[in-house]
Amino acid sequence: MVTMTIDGMPVSVEKGTLLIRAAEQVGVRIPRFCDHPLLAPSANCRQCLVEVAMPGRDGVVRPMPKPQPSCAMTAMEGMEISTQATSEVAAKAQAGTMEFLLINHPLDCPVCDKGGECPLQNQALELMASGARSATRFTDVKRTFPKPLRLTSNVLLDRDRCILCQRCVRFAREIPGDPFIALQGRGGGHPSTDMDGHPEHAGGLYSEQIGRFDPQVLDFHDPHAGPSSTIRGGHGLSAADDLTGPGGDPGVAGGLAGGPGTGPGLVDMDASGRPFASYFSGNIIQICPVGALTSARYRFRARPMDLVSTDSVTEHDASGSAIRVDMRRGTVLRRLAGNDPEVNEEWITDKDRFAFPWSSLPDRLTVPLVRDEDTGELVATSWSDALDTAARALE
Repeated sequence: MVTMTIDGMPVSVEKGTLLIRAAEQVGVRIPRFCDHPLLAPSANCRQCLVEVAMPGRDGVVRPMPKPQPSCAMTAMEGMEISTQATSEVAAKAQAGTMEFLLINHPLDCPVCDKGGECPLQNQALELMASGARSATRFTDVKRTFPKPLRLTSNVLLDRDRCILCQRCVRFAREIPGDPFIALQGRGGGHPSTDMDGHPEHAGGLYSEQIGRFDPQVLDFHDPHAGPSSTIRGGHGLSAADDLTGPGGDPGVAGGLAGGPGTGPGLVDMDASGRPFASYFSGNIIQICPVGALTSARYRFRARPMDLVSTDSVTEHDASGSAIRVDMRRGTVLRRLAGNDPEVNEEWITDKDRFAFPWSSLPDRLTVPLVRDEDTGELVATSWSDALDTAARALE
């Protein structure tokens, strides 16, 4: 155990505990987007910056020159942590990070499926309530992309909303081990090209974005993969082509544009020629903190405040994974993973998440049926009569 102070409050935690978790033990919640308790630290979003002072070899406690990400720094003996609650430096750093995140983020809250349960929305409102800047200083044109892009028949991507926290990428690598989604164009300044690889306009550039994983990038080349793929509409692509641009053209992380008649951004295969395939892809919808990844089934169907939630257990797997069923007016609209550390943690399969339309079909049996002894036809009865009939048949 190590002893440290957080906002002047002493706390003892196990050595190696992340500062963001240690703060929770004393009731201080540090804002975060990329952090997830079941994923490895990454410090991508920089929203959890805090002031850190720690003892040197001479035992004198000295502050670090810049705020540090609390989601990636571990607790050490004698540390002194100042969060946004007591430090103007930490509060200003977090407000600045939020301002940068909102520069290109669209004002989609009234129509976004994440609205009402969105960490970005909630934390932006909290910052405004604390006296932070409420009006943007950005006067240029926001970056936009065609949307939505259909990663699968169930998962849609709105790149306008993405804040590049990489939760989805880290989940794919760390939990199921299926690298089905990746960050492409890293470093920014990547050339924008059309379907034939020609520049869309002189000097056309775009910044990094989320897209499909391509095994031929970063030496993940699969020698058994097909050399090319055909995107719907007849466009042939080489697996080595890098064609992703603001127009939604196929690129290193996958083909992201459809052919004529498919609508904007609809495609079934990536540039390697293999379809986007994972039994657990729906989990990236639930852990996305900003509504960049949404469910095609739930899109524009309801607001969170309209739903009635019930804890349940999935019927599709033998382990009995915990789920949450959200209904509106008696109709099931979505299923989310429940939290059961002993069974499924916070993850469920795509079948558990999406295979629920049967529950709202009008021809479902809602009362027990027993067979009439005279006519041989099934007739409705009460539960008590049905159980008595079953008990007699089992004697």
